[in-house]
Amino acid sequence: MKLFLIGVGGTGMRCLEAFIHLCAVGMLDGKEINILSLDTDTNNGNKSQSETLIDTYIHIKKDAAGKQTPLQDSFFSAVVHLFRFSPEYAGANKNFTLVSKIGQSADKKINKQNQDLANLFFDKNVQEFDLAHGYRGQTHAGSYLMYHAILEEVRAVKQGEKPEKANDLSAFIKKLTDASQGGQSAKVFIFGSIFGGTGASSIPVIPRALQDAMKLRDANVHTANNLIFGSTLLSNYFTFNKANNQQLATEKVIADADKFSLNSQAALMFYEQDPTIKQLYQKMYHIGWQGTINYDENRAGAKVLTGGQEQRNKAHVVELLCATAAYSFFKDQDTETGNGKIYYRSVKAENGKLDFNFADFVGQDEQYRLMNKLAAFYGLCFLLQNSQDGNIKLLAERLASKDNIADYKMLSEEESRYLNQYAKAFGFSYENAELRNGWWRQIQASSTDETFLFKVETYQQDAEKLKKANWGQLLPNKEYQFEGDGSWLSSPKPYDTFMKKFVKDVAVLKPDGEFESSKTIERLLNHIYKTFKALHKINS
Repeated sequence: MKLFLIGVGGTGMRCLEAFIHLCAVGMLDGKEINILSLDTDTNNGNKSQSETLIDTYIHIKKDAAGKQTPLQDSFFSAVVHLFRFSPEYAGANKNFTLVSKIGQSADKKINKQNQDLANLFFDKNVQEFDLAHGYRGQTHAGSYLMYHAILEEVRAVKQGEKPEKANDLSAFIKKLTDASQGGQSAKVFIFGSIFGGTGASSIPVIPRALQDAMKLRDANVHTANNLIFGSTLLSNYFTFNKANNQQLATEKVIADADKFSLNSQAALMFYEQDPTIKQLYQKMYHIGWQGTINYDENRAGAKVLTGGQEQRNKAHVVELLCATAAYSFFKDQDTETGNGKIYYRSVKAENGKLDFNFADFVGQDEQYRLMNKLAAFYGLCFLLQNSQDGNIKLLAERLASKDNIADYKMLSEEESRYLNQYAKAFGFSYENAELRNGWWRQIQASSTDETFLFKVETYQQDAEKLKKANWGQLLPNKEYQFEGDGSWLSSPKPYDTFMKKFVKDVAVLKPDGEFESSKTIERLLNHIYKTFKALHKINS
């Protein structure tokens, strides 16, 4: 079964980010996932952040020949490939009228008919606003535009008007076509929100657009029963300030966050009742939040950000829930198409706050597996930042000089740089004596749970206190801790305890079987992972 993942719009990009972190901690052992980044806003900050993270992941994985090795029971165990597509909304295609070529016929009667038809569905501002920053909550126009953008891109490549690149939409369509022919099946999961613009516009049309694009590319392709689709139905969880009259007059259309809740309700009715959707999708995962975060909270009086490089919203726990929905969809062996079922999962609340546990994300059967993987990777972040100045190469050098372990002496500057970069993006870093929170700590901050899966001390916001945090006690249960509580009988030295196990434990040094990868960084990370696994003693 081949796996495909599509992130649509700004929210879809943040869900992609969460999914890649699941791959990094090792939840998708041995899988190969083809990822399409799909957004109308080419320069969107969340888009570039997500794509940079995926590129970093790939650099950690690939060898000199560009090949990635799928792994088992280790960090970075999945193989991922990144494809990109952004409709070209600029110049002669900057708005709906120009894209649709309304008024461009030599026949004035046809022009009038086309304009009258457009006016039935879209008001003047919708037809004229600049599409560079997305569809701005105008899903009726966005669905039309996205469907045709996908087909037009494939048509242009087929007719030689554009070259096919290794990482573009046409190459993604080819991968999907190859994966779904000859009796094979492919699973396609789509990340996006249902309350905004690009994601809400695209989720209803992507399955049909992909199938039609495959047929456009090759008329002999059969797609009816070979593509299995799933998607998030992510309802509103953030808000932003209202645009002032001056900005509205200039930009014509700007999404109104006050309507996000109503948009979500209308969308859910559509997904519940529309027969076409139920034929296209097998599973849809409804994910919501109990309140809203204002991303413009510290931007009083400023213009509303409609997109662009400045739009870099912090991570939110609902995006991790979306990522685990995709994980569940990919893991499920059910291959029946067209069920159109909607799934949800509730989280226990106490005193108005959600009380998360590992099972809330992956279910009872895999909660200890997730605990084991996340604790090990968060522990890796502490190991690097608090004991190795954020540089894994220092660890490799120490092992060679002090512990007579030369296995990792050949760790390259490039391998080290990309791993250090990834660990900072996941966990945290100290920049000019200031603490900078990465993805995981942003997830915790959004969750309303100060002991979100790990002990509160590990979420210190004071840099000096975090440097002294006992990362041998990440997990609250004593049975999963490997370091003392800091009393006079047991001063906390998690680094010393870790290194003793890392260097001397035969089971860690000589694991059963031969590790699959010849890459130095992957062998070192596997050694670190197995050490944490032995220390935490989590039965997963």
